[in-house]
Amino acid sequence: MLLEVKDINTFYGDSHVLQGVSLQVHEGETVALLGRNGMGKSTTLKSIMGLLRPRSGRIVFKNKDITKLSLFKKARQGMGYVPEERRIFPHLSIQENLLIGSRNKTGEGAWDLDRVYHHFPVLDERKAMSGAYLSGGEQQMLSIARALMGNPDLLLVDEPTEGLAPIMVQKVAAIIKEISYAGVSILLVEHNLNAALALADRVYLMGKAYIGYEGTAKDLEQNPDIRSEFLEV
Repeated sequence: MLLEVKDINTFYGDSHVLQGVSLQVHEGETVALLGRNGMGKSTTLKSIMGLLRPRSGRIVFKNKDITKLSLFKKARQGMGYVPEERRIFPHLSIQENLLIGSRNKTGEGAWDLDRVYHHFPVLDERKAMSGAYLSGGEQQMLSIARALMGNPDLLLVDEPTEGLAPIMVQKVAAIIKEISYAGVSILLVEHNLNAALALADRVYLMGKAYIGYEGTAKDLEQNPDIRSEFLEV
């Protein structure tokens, strides 16, 4: 097991926004966290990554309790984070954005500029261009690529296809699949059910602040009652 989240409770002020959330990600696995808007999916990723600190519960990563570590220290442990807002540096070039995310690692399988450009050829073609001139889909690719430059064992990805044109949804989904094949475990929040089911090995569905269902992507695909209860508006 790579990541185990054990009964975490997170608050925004007095609002109890995560109530006993537990989930697991195994090595080499892609797990999707799904649910309607406002259920706590992004809050779960932020709590795991250290942007929010749970008041109780435990987060165990590579057999170490990392609950109280900062975002920076969790990144050093091998976690990467792709925020929903992308948060690229618009006035820096693509290559400068990538180098900001770089964490030294050598040897076979390390994510360096050459490997990133191999998987993201559009970024290679435009590496001298300012990030401000990229399309939404290209900015999403840059955000994912920058996280990979940190050489994560686990990548937390928040709404990677949000607001993208259908052709870009397909391209971003294909890249996430490539990353999974390359050996990076992924915990994915995604509103596009078809994309999520195509990418994920397992899924968790959130009700309001809690995990209401766990199963394989195939199980969810074949269970319309569960989809109606947790996903349909």
